[in-house]
Amino acid sequence: MRTHYEFTLPVPAAAAWRLLADADRALGWVPGAEITGIGARSCSGSLKLRVRSTSATYRGAAQLVTNDEAAGVLAAQLEGSQIRGAGTLKADVEITVGSANSSGSVVSITAEFAVTGPVTDNGGAAVEGAVDRLLARFASNVRSAVEEGAAEGLEQPDAGALPPVPEAQPGPAPAPAPTPPAPPDDELAGTAGPEPVGDADDQSAFATYGGRTRRAPLPTVARAMAAAAAVAGLVAAARRLRRR
Repeated sequence: MRTHYEFTLPVPAAAAWRLLADADRALGWVPGAEITGIGARSCSGSLKLRVRSTSATYRGAAQLVTNDEAAGVLAAQLEGSQIRGAGTLKADVEITVGSANSSGSVVSITAEFAVTGPVTDNGGAAVEGAVDRLLARFASNVRSAVEEGAAEGLEQPDAGALPPVPEAQPGPAPAPAPTPPAPPDDELAGTAGPEPVGDADDQSAFATYGGRTRRAPLPTVARAMAAAAAVAGLVAAARRLRRR
């Protein structure tokens, strides 16, 4: 059987190559894989493959066949035996890395594989679909690592320079409210409040303005009434004298 999967990364091809050529890191993103040893051109471990409701774990080794950075090609051969059962797994995997645009890259994975054991009871199409999902999850893991910055030393794309945030400048201090000038005494008398309850001889009339309190003179009407009463008293006295 043969399958092909392709995905893009938001980093240049050279950075994507260094990432995928690092076997210790790249093999950790293969779903279902457990690596027990890594050498210069080989590694050992196991791979769990699930097809529908059936799963099988194969233990074996992978041998690096091609490592051509100039051409952007990695190739390896995998071979393993089922841990519990008589099934086998053999695969030839080739990875190519190329430029997608000025700041990105495209990764293509081609796999030719042969699987035996209980997982094949679900049919060849089901096995091929399971391998496709495995490659898709691998691509997702690689992409997440790049986007989250987990892959050290990768050249991240330029997100664009953001405009600087201006620093907050202290505004001018508010001017104090002007204090109105004190009005003359006659105006103060006109603004006097209600007279206090009690004896008028003991209480004084007060007017307030701008927080200040001043004694206000008696209203003009009161003075006029007092004068009129005095005149009336004099007239009455004069009449009594005439009657005598």
